[in-house]
Amino acid sequence: MDINSIADLIAAIDDNVKSPKNPPLKGSDLNPILKKMIELLNGSNGTYTVNDLGQTQILIPHGLGYIPGYWNVRGKNSNAKNIGISDESADATNIILTPIFTNNDGASLQYLWEANL
Repeated sequence: MDINSIADLIAAIDDNVKSPKNPPLKGSDLNPILKKMIELLNGSNGTYTVNDLGQTQILIPHGLGYIPGYWNVRGKNSNAKNIGISDESADATNIILTPIFTNNDGASLQYLWEANL
């Protein structure tokens, strides 16, 4: 079973329910489905480090495979805090930050981030 998103999970359950050739799901059959559902609901988080090379966007890969409904990013080190963020958005692959300032000095920027449904 290849479930990478909420849509895949719903489709897998729907296929099982609608198909007369599939026997009803037993508790043990639900374990991988429930495990994946919990994983998708818990989301993802981590620390991301990038060098300040004057980029107009900073892409933080979240690995969820869907557009998160919630995300939070904050600077972990003083370099990241000092450049500031003018805009944040997210797609199915990344949290996208637009810095207010860039120094193009190669300084390490460290961010703490989280994303989930």
